[in-house]
Amino acid sequence: MAASIEQTAASWSKLGDNYATSIVHKSGPSLAKLIQLARPQSTDLCLDIGTGTGHTAAELAKYAHKVWGLDPSHGMRLAAEKIYADIDNLGFIDGTSEKTGFPDDCFDIVTARHTLHHHPSMPNTLAEIYRILKANGRFVLVDEITPKPELNDWYHQLEITRDPTHKRSYYLSEWQDFLKDAGFEWIVGDSKTVYHLDIEKWINRMEPSREQANTVRQLFLSASEFAKETFNIQIKDNKAISFDMPMAIILAIKPARNED
Repeated sequence: MAASIEQTAASWSKLGDNYATSIVHKSGPSLAKLIQLARPQSTDLCLDIGTGTGHTAAELAKYAHKVWGLDPSHGMRLAAEKIYADIDNLGFIDGTSEKTGFPDDCFDIVTARHTLHHHPSMPNTLAEIYRILKANGRFVLVDEITPKPELNDWYHQLEITRDPTHKRSYYLSEWQDFLKDAGFEWIVGDSKTVYHLDIEKWINRMEPSREQANTVRQLFLSASEFAKETFNIQIKDNKAISFDMPMAIILAIKPARNED
């Protein structure tokens, strides 16, 4: 049974300190690209969905008028508030991607970085983002993807073993369909960005049980040659030490309505 939003939020609350200090989340290669695509201006109102410990929201706040970081996890928000308490134009609030609590046509920019693979309903999430964006508002998402259909089963098993709150790492083509169906205009997107991750740090950040951790390690070792090549899985002395995680980075806009 899939975890509810409340269960997912509760499980993440204890991990705030781990993600507050994660270099990948604080300054990974996708962050600068997200800012470049979002083009935040000094008059912009921004919302960062699934903000976690607030790293993306804090970066946006360097350029925008006001930024809200939204997350249902109390522990994550506490960590974010602790780190970024001195940023006057940044605030953190409780809420989910399906029920943000904001009015229609409110934001110039909405971002979602390292979060949407946890969300239970992509149609509901994207409908809410579309609703709260102004006409011509920018939506920038960064999320891990499954690079090849042949690798879907193995990669999904790897992810949900490490993190039972994981929902799905989508194909890039699925993101194109999701966004089109929600009414967005796809501007640009690719999966050329990769994170080179230390496997033990990646596992331990989620504080799994010993059994979970060992299963994840074994999944890396028993991966097909195609998976090892695609994800650049490095093995030394019969121990998986690193791998590459491909990331989708996408800019879409909410088209202005025709008033004919």
